[in-house]
Amino acid sequence: MRIATFNIWNKQVMWKDRLIAICEEIKKVNPDIISLQEVMAY
Repeated sequence: MRIATFNIWNKQVMWKDRLIAICEEIKKVNPDIISLQEVMAY
């Protein structure tokens, strides 16, 4: 079982580009369980 945790917020700078990069990395790692830290709600 592969578990991955990502702290995704950090700064709002270039958010759309960072979101694409985050999604690509999650796909690459292909985890069974994902934990996200510092998720912002809009």
